[in-house]
Amino acid sequence: MFRCQECLKVSKPHDSPKKLVTKTRQKEYFTEEGKTVRTAKGLPATGWEIVEEILVCEPCSLKERE
Repeated sequence: MFRCQECLKVSKPHDSPKKLVTKTRQKEYFTEEGKTVRTAKGLPATGWEIVEEILVCEPCSLKERE
């Protein structure tokens, strides 16, 4: 059992929580020597990393997000 961090309801026993990403940030990857990692095309390797996520119930995870 867990409490949904969106609707604040307590789940039923044996229900699994879903993780919902609420904040992300852009990330540039570097080698241990401090050099920028390059892709096969020679571009800097960038991506996204999760800053914050919450545990939600099944109905809240299916709601359309803005």
